[in-house]
Amino acid sequence: MDKVVIKVKGRQRSAEGSVTRVDMEADGQYCMKAGKHYITYDDTSISKDEPVATTIKASASEVLIMRKGALGSRQRFSEGVEAVSDYATPYGVLKLMTRTAGLSVDLSDKGGRIKLDYQVFVNGDFSGRNRLEIEIVRR
Repeated sequence: MDKVVIKVKGRQRSAEGSVTRVDMEADGQYCMKAGKHYITYDDTSISKDEPVATTIKASASEVLIMRKGALGSRQRFSEGVEAVSDYATPYGVLKLMTRTAGLSVDLSDKGGRIKLDYQVFVNGDFSGRNRLEIEIVRR
C-alpha cells in the first residue's frame, strides 16, 4: 500500500434547501488490486472525537464507500442506479437509498480524483443532494 493524502470536499443540500460544506484532509493508503482502486483513511468529518475507518473501492463505473466505527455503512454509487443500504448510527439503523446522477473516477498509481453527484433518501424520504470530490495525492 502506498501512502497518500486524501482530500475530501463535499456539498450537501438538504431537502429544505440549507447547504452544508465538508472539507477534510487525512493521511491514508492506496493500492490497486484486481483492476480496482482501494483507498483507506480515517474520516474525521463525521465525528472529530471518533474517526470513522473508511475504505473506498473504485472502478471506472462504480464506487463503493464502506465505513466502520461510530457509523457503519456500505454505500454503492453507479451512474443512473439506485442503491439501498443500511446506515448504522449510535441511535439506530436507517435505510439509506442513493440515486447517482454523476460519477467520475480518474485514478492512477500517481493519484487522482473521484467525483460523485447523488440524491439521498432516508427511510424512503428525500433527504438531499450531495456532491463529493475525493482527491488522492501521493506523498
